[in-house]
Amino acid sequence: MERRAYDAYGEIISKKTRVDEYCPLDNATWGFGEVLTRIEKQDPGYLTWKINIPLLIHPTKDSLYWAGWNAGSNIIATLAILFEIILSGIEVRLEKPLQDSVVQVKYLGMEPRKHGITAYIHPPAYEWLRSHRGQVMVGPLEAMVKADARMNNKELPSYHFRAEVHEDGRPSFYCPGDCCDLYVPAGSIGQSGSWPEELEMHHGNIDYDIQQLTLLAGLAAMCDEIRKFNPKQ
Repeated sequence: MERRAYDAYGEIISKKTRVDEYCPLDNATWGFGEVLTRIEKQDPGYLTWKINIPLLIHPTKDSLYWAGWNAGSNIIATLAILFEIILSGIEVRLEKPLQDSVVQVKYLGMEPRKHGITAYIHPPAYEWLRSHRGQVMVGPLEAMVKADARMNNKELPSYHFRAEVHEDGRPSFYCPGDCCDLYVPAGSIGQSGSWPEELEMHHGNIDYDIQQLTLLAGLAAMCDEIRKFNPKQ
C-alpha cells in the first residue's frame, strides 16, 4: 500500500510518545495498537471506524501504571492524527467547510500530566445551546459516567461529574480530578446576547488519559445531541 502523509505523522508521534506500534491505514485497522477498527456503513462515500473504550485501571491494583496503560495513549495519539487529517486536509476531501461543523477539535495534548484539549464550537451548535440554557446535558453526562466506569473498572456516582449549559449558553464538562474540566469561559458570549463566530473551549488540569477520554466522551455525546436536534449537521 502506498505510504500516506498521515502515516509519516504517526511514525513521528511514536518516537515521542509512549504508545504501541503504529499500524498504517488499511481495510481493517488503523492507528497505534490498531485501536481503530473499520466497520461497514451503507454510505460508500465515508470511512467509519470504531474504538473500544479500554480498561485502564488494573483489575486488582488501584494503580494507573500497569501494562494496559498504553491503551489510553494509543487512542489519544490516534485521534490526534485523525483530527490533524481533518484540519489540514491531508489527502481528504471535506464535504463542507470546517466552520460549518458543530465542534472542531484542534489539539490533544499527549505529554504526561499535560493532556490538554483545545476545541472550538461553531454556529451550527448555537441554537441547541440556546435551547438548553441552564440545563444539565443528560446524554453527555451519562456518556462521561459510563466511559469513566469502563476505564476505571468501577462506576462512580454521577455527582462526581458535570455536563451543563450555563444560563448564557456556555457548555462545560467536569470529571473527577483537581479542577479537571473542559469549558467555555465566562464572558465569551456578549452581555447583549451576541454570539461570536466561534466559542473556544478551555481546559483545566487534565493530568491523565482517563480524564481526557472522559471529557472527550462528553463532548462527543453533546455533538450527537446537536446533530439529532439539527439533522443537517
